[in-house]
Amino acid sequence: MFEKAFYQIFPQFSHKLHHFFTMTCQGGGMKTSISTILCAASLVFLNFAMGLRAAEQVSSFDLFAAALVADPVAETRGESSGAETDSPGVVGKVTLPYADMKRLWEELREKDEKPEKEKTPINSMVMSAKYQLEVSKDKSSLTADYRVQVFSDEWQIVPLIGGEVNLENVELDKGSIVRSHCAYALLVKGEGEYQVKLTLRAAGFDSWSNLSGLKLQPAVATLSRLQVSGLPKDQVIRLQGGDSAEDVHSSVSLGDMDFLLAGDGGELTLLMESAAMADAPVLESVWEIQSQMFVRYAEGRLNYEARVFAQSDEGSGLSMDLVLPQNVASVVVDGEDIVSWRLARSEEGVRKLRIAWKTRDQLDRRFQLSYQIAQSPLSKEWTIVPPEVAVEDASAKHLIAIETVEGLEWKGEGLSSAVASRRLPNWLREHLGKVEFVTVETQGALELQANWLPVLETLQATVSLAKFETRLVNDGAMLVQAEYHVQQNGALDWTVNIPSLDQILTCEMNGKAVKPVRRNDNELEFHLKAPPLGKKDADRYTVISFSYALQSTAFDPVSGQVTVELPQTDLFIHHLDWDLEIPEVYETTAVEGNVQLASKGSASKKQASISTHTVRLQKELCRGERPAVELYYRRRGIDD
Repeated sequence: MFEKAFYQIFPQFSHKLHHFFTMTCQGGGMKTSISTILCAASLVFLNFAMGLRAAEQVSSFDLFAAALVADPVAETRGESSGAETDSPGVVGKVTLPYADMKRLWEELREKDEKPEKEKTPINSMVMSAKYQLEVSKDKSSLTADYRVQVFSDEWQIVPLIGGEVNLENVELDKGSIVRSHCAYALLVKGEGEYQVKLTLRAAGFDSWSNLSGLKLQPAVATLSRLQVSGLPKDQVIRLQGGDSAEDVHSSVSLGDMDFLLAGDGGELTLLMESAAMADAPVLESVWEIQSQMFVRYAEGRLNYEARVFAQSDEGSGLSMDLVLPQNVASVVVDGEDIVSWRLARSEEGVRKLRIAWKTRDQLDRRFQLSYQIAQSPLSKEWTIVPPEVAVEDASAKHLIAIETVEGLEWKGEGLSSAVASRRLPNWLREHLGKVEFVTVETQGALELQANWLPVLETLQATVSLAKFETRLVNDGAMLVQAEYHVQQNGALDWTVNIPSLDQILTCEMNGKAVKPVRRNDNELEFHLKAPPLGKKDADRYTVISFSYALQSTAFDPVSGQVTVELPQTDLFIHHLDWDLEIPEVYETTAVEGNVQLASKGSASKKQASISTHTVRLQKELCRGERPAVELYYRRRGIDD
């Protein structure tokens, strides 16, 4: 009964379970002890309860089968499995109590139905970070206490602190402290909570620069606090780094300060200043500015690069408002002590650029400013716009160097041609290099009259030499071989028109076979790459050669005339050589056309002849016309 129930629960193992519950032993044959059967059955059911894989379960069945074959009880009686016996077969069964079977079955189901553990959105987090900074004149000591929570069993790197600090001592229960991405970090494996304490060394406040201070990069933390002690009398710490900290408790008389940090992990700069300065109200400054500017026109935009010098006699010197045109773009501000800058649109239709500095009461400022303003090339009025302060500044002065544009003429008040470069500031000379420019000094926007001058374009390519060989036979068939030496300044798509494009036989460029593009019925197009740099102008050429066949009028048995034409190109040809060959039984009597007979001492250095079957022709300075001749002939041996 139990066997039947087990088969119903585990039908997939029915072919194996037969060995568990029913074994037939022939008399005098294999004898199996009950202890062996129970041991093997226990192994099987333990494997079921532990949820082992099918392969492991099969191995347990095999172990059970092996136990049946090798019975220790039978061996002690001296009986062998191969002995013959007349005893009738004996049937043995193994039975488990229902309560045990039910318990094993429920444990197996609970393990299969147990849901997987959900993963958290983050693997680790610094739950709290407490920093205690003890400052002194020569050196400072920073103690950092962390409570870190890890939510994953995998390896984790948890950043703790970076900046201008050096590690001196470590206290932690598990894990290791490593250096990662310019910061000290906790390397740990395993879910749980970890306590970490670091002792670090930093520079004393005597070595803190007024501008740079002491830089720290605390960990991203849920709760982050910084306590500072040991401050000199009437000195306080001011934190820079945006809205990164709040002074929750201060005792300046005792030299202690307490800050609640935002915990966003951003860089903090600790600056030391007098308590009186820290308590003083921030006053706006009225600035006077001067600038040196370099302006270049490119792709429909005027690109400005400026060095701005600002001075003020009042206020805290912590901020400045500059006015730029409404269509300004690509603004970049850079300079010492700048903490932030922001470009905003004002109600007057201009853009206000607000620059903020870290250190107060510095009333001489210097910074670099670059921006772009759209400029239509078709406009007849161009405006050069230097930066201006929001309040009218009668003392403003701007030295502007403008790179000239080829073919564009400017006229404007105070505009002059390029002055000697040695009279300009060094940085302007570096930007200008050897380009042509104009200069002007102005207090505000400069209006220029722009006039595009007509420009005479030069040829980008010419043919220095064109060579042709034409052969005619009696039936009028013609073979032409052509070679062009094309001198060019850059890449070029060159076309050539052939009188009748019946068949192209060969086509090469610089000795390599190419396949030209066929444009119209009789046009071939070649793409010529730019010649290599460094070659002399005379050597910057491409050799194109091709041959083709066509059909003309058949020769008359006695005398007649034939018209022969060559390919045509729009490129200017400096010199053309042409060898024209007719059948040997004929001789040339006259030649007419736009080419001439080659004479002695010509560039071809060939003897002119009209008395044989070969005629040598030439032409100088040819462009846009097709070389052609009317050739008159007669049969040799016929008298006039």
